[in-house]
Amino acid sequence: MEYNRFERFCARHERWGVRNLMLYVIIANVALFILGTTQYGSKFIVDWLLFMPSKIAAGQIWRVITFVLIPNVGDIFSLALSSMFYFFVGRVLESQWGRLKFTIYYLAGVLLQAAFAGIMSIWYGDLVSIYTLSGAHYLNMSLFLAYAIINPDGMVRMYLVIPIKMKWLALIDLAYILVGVVLNPFPQNMFPLVALLNCALFFAPRAFHMLRRKKFETSNRIDFQKKAREHEKAVKKRGYTHRCVVCGKTDVTNPEEEFRYCSQCKGYACYCSEHILNHTHIK
Repeated sequence: MEYNRFERFCARHERWGVRNLMLYVIIANVALFILGTTQYGSKFIVDWLLFMPSKIAAGQIWRVITFVLIPNVGDIFSLALSSMFYFFVGRVLESQWGRLKFTIYYLAGVLLQAAFAGIMSIWYGDLVSIYTLSGAHYLNMSLFLAYAIINPDGMVRMYLVIPIKMKWLALIDLAYILVGVVLNPFPQNMFPLVALLNCALFFAPRAFHMLRRKKFETSNRIDFQKKAREHEKAVKKRGYTHRCVVCGKTDVTNPEEEFRYCSQCKGYACYCSEHILNHTHIK
């Protein structure tokens, strides 16, 4: 199955992934936030890191990725909260998935956002760079959704105080995304859906695999129950459950008797306690 192939590939090539990827992203976010408080730093960020199609076409390829390093929060308190939270989420995902799978997940989200921004730049030009920043925000939110899918009953403390399960936070997250889709102008309202697409690409094969497995287990259970009912009917029809193939004793005629089955006899041969050790094996 393709799902298992991808899992095996990630497990075999673990060394290709970036260890502590989210730590590097957060360090860059904090550094650029501090740098952005200066006039020169702000100009540097805009000029060298934003997703600007015209400059990418001119050879500044790094902009395809570096836009996710720009913080999109307005104050140091929000930056601190989001950094701690996404570092925790990233560390858990990396430990459960392995660093290669987590790296692929994050990089795929970045490239999907960049690809969509590139398509939109045909109509909006470099103005699409403003929308791409919100795309980086939703990319981080897709990390949280992945964590919530894997650990739906995990507990976190919202604002470090309110305990709440991850599945409820995920529903709040999805509601926030849908509100953004409805209220934000096009194409900005499409970036949340691109982030969800990344999440769907990774979890749809897993969900399909689990559904097939559940269907297989359900089919086996139904088959077992059917055979069990047939066996019960046969027992009721013949009037006994066990019958010695040598002397003909049954659990009905001799309820005190203990019956055993011989593993060396061909078929389903039953014997009473007298003949289980004293009989000719059926070949």
